[in-house]
Amino acid sequence: MIELAEVGVEGFGNVGIRMVRPQGHHLIVYLNRVAHPDRARTLVDREVFADPAALPPAPVGSVYVASLPGLPVEVEGDPLGEVTGLVDAGGQSLLRVATTRGELLLPLAAPYVHLRADRVEVADPPTGLLDGR
Repeated sequence: MIELAEVGVEGFGNVGIRMVRPQGHHLIVYLNRVAHPDRARTLVDREVFADPAALPPAPVGSVYVASLPGLPVEVEGDPLGEVTGLVDAGGQSLLRVATTRGELLLPLAAPYVHLRADRVEVADPPTGLLDGR
């Protein structure tokens, strides 16, 4: 788990972190300026943001999702386009890729999509996935 002194909370602003504890598959985050349980309930399910400069380098073989937009996408070494964002498709996340022919969505967890610190590589994609790219 990454330790941060401060985070941004959607609709609340920047706030210091007092403590974090695991609760099943979630984390319970105790924030400065939030002492009453009723106030804490108003913040449940809010987006929480961290300053990228405050994050340690991603572990070897990993990347931060926030670092993906702007990365070039290559298919077996040839340029395909650029990551412009992510789409939450329920069961999986999709990379939104801008190409010269329009937008393409690539499954982030697909075995043929390889994330690198400086690019996204697509190797041996399924037939038809990149038709009309």
